Amino acid sequence: MIPFSEQLTQIRNGDLDEELSEALAECVKAVDQQGGTAALTLKISVKRSSQNTGYVKVSASYTTKLPKQDPIESILYASPDGALLDDNPKQGRMFAPQAQIVHQEPQTIQTVVTQKSTPVIVDRDSGEIVEIQPNLRN
Repeated sequence: MIPFSEQLTQIRNGDLDEELSEALAECVKAVDQQGGTAALTLKISVKRSSQNTGYVKVSASYTTKLPKQDPIESILYASPDGALLDDNPKQGRMFAPQAQIVHQEPQTIQTVVTQKSTPVIVDRDSGEIVEIQPNLRN
């Protein structure tokens, strides 16, 4: 007798075997991530040919049942007019609202270049510009 696993690869030219492998992996991942129970159900129907010429028609289908995820809950407050709020309307805000960032287009700044005979040096610690007098240069 040929093992079932080998016969399964003959149904739908092996596509069923590949789909079942993916469906089983999906069940295992869901149970691993969420807990609970998953199920993979395979149904194979074998029907005798209407002409009775020695062959049968085989059809297969499968279903998966994955564990249900717990719904994601939000904690909100009800206002007197029935609106949902994320801050308690009976309390003041603990933190000020965040400032909105305004994006502005870059602006062109006009600069004027002048020539000086005195060299300019920037102090690395303070960032202060220090000019050296012409008579103090070495």
